[in-house]
Amino acid sequence: MIQEWMGEEGTLILDNRPYPEFAHGFLQGSIWVSGIQYAQTEWLTLLVANSSNLVMIVSEGQHPHSWLQQLCAEAGKLQPTVISWTKQFGNAVSNRLDMVILIEPDELAMDIRFDDHIELADVRTATEFGEGHLAGAKWFSPDEWYDAAKIAMLDEHANIYLYCSGNKHSLTAASVLKWHGIHNLRVVDAPWEDISRTPGLTIEKSAEKLN
Repeated sequence: MIQEWMGEEGTLILDNRPYPEFAHGFLQGSIWVSGIQYAQTEWLTLLVANSSNLVMIVSEGQHPHSWLQQLCAEAGKLQPTVISWTKQFGNAVSNRLDMVILIEPDELAMDIRFDDHIELADVRTATEFGEGHLAGAKWFSPDEWYDAAKIAMLDEHANIYLYCSGNKHSLTAASVLKWHGIHNLRVVDAPWEDISRTPGLTIEKSAEKLN
């Protein structure tokens, strides 16, 4: 059964598991959805509507989020395939796993000093970005994660670091970038308050995002 849907063109895999479980091992091409809210899902609705086969991954003994089931129903996907991530399932797909590298803010500060090929992606709100962001960072709203033209603004050969207000949206954004085929990335595993106070990281403002 696993082989049947994993190789199908048009298959969309949405992972409902908690943050630590997803970050340290997930099916290639999966998008992590546990860190977002229903009001932020216009881009996800487009993905679901355009998929030909929808698969939801849940932790053992759990069910898909109720808001996600509602979204799928509204998109006309009434009977998605639901897979429970058991130990047996994990072993069966061990050769198809991916992961996201999580780093601390001080690691980012060190990398910026010695790496000339870093791209910073800020996935907070426009207001938060305008009030202060890492120098040189590019801003991505959630609705732009689906936009191939916006994604193309990132250098796929660069080392891409994502950050947000906490760490949930950045992990979702990282999974979407991987879905787009961009894999050389890291997620800064800290809230913005900690990132902004980290020695070695420069903060700048963008007045146009505050208007």
